[in-house]
Amino acid sequence: MNAPQPALELARFAPEPAPAPLADLVPFLAAERDLVPPVALTRRLAARAAIYRAGDTAEFTYEMIDGGAILWTMLPDGRRQILQMIGPGDVFGFAALDQHDATAVTTVTSRIRVVPIAQSTRSMAGQSMLLHQALDRIHALQAHALLLGRMTALERVAHFLLAAFRPSGPTDPLAKDDGGRIRLFVTREEIGDYLGLTIETVSRNLGKLRKSGIIALDHADRIRLIDRTGLAAIAVPAGDHA
Repeated sequence: MNAPQPALELARFAPEPAPAPLADLVPFLAAERDLVPPVALTRRLAARAAIYRAGDTAEFTYEMIDGGAILWTMLPDGRRQILQMIGPGDVFGFAALDQHDATAVTTVTSRIRVVPIAQSTRSMAGQSMLLHQALDRIHALQAHALLLGRMTALERVAHFLLAAFRPSGPTDPLAKDDGGRIRLFVTREEIGDYLGLTIETVSRNLGKLRKSGIIALDHADRIRLIDRTGLAAIAVPAGDHA
């Protein structure tokens, strides 16, 4: 009898063109990492493809050109915690040690630029770029910690949606239209795993925002923003502006 598959299925790469899985590219990338100038490879990945897994050797940084991904880790009690929603322009793959401590998985078809870390650190410009990106990541982690530690469930959902309506938010950029409507590239379960909420709590608070006339739910993953000011007032309570 075949062993049961994990709950989060990691799909293969997009068949057209049909690249090898990223793990199979590592020997090639490793062989190229000492070349000058730096070699940056661009790869197209299908939805639910593993970019890297927790425990993999951290030799490369990644830039999301278009598409989206989530960065997640497994808690000791078996629950998944999503650490970051990755959108176009985001750079990720940093690791404090030699191994990744989280797993990165695409959520929609994506294009990603892969750069060996060893090449990026050879020049002052490369080091400055990595430092800037690392500081941005620290700032994002601090903001996420504040969200999980101080905000109510409704405030968390409103904060998430406010970010979603920004260019780098967790949305499919190809699905945006001029009517203020977006299509999220993550499921409600993934929103809950990011916000520290159950899927039921996420759905309930989306319903509250809909009944308040702040958003319209055109579909499970399509949201139309009606009252940005009202959404911002919930996402950033008056006492937190200081």
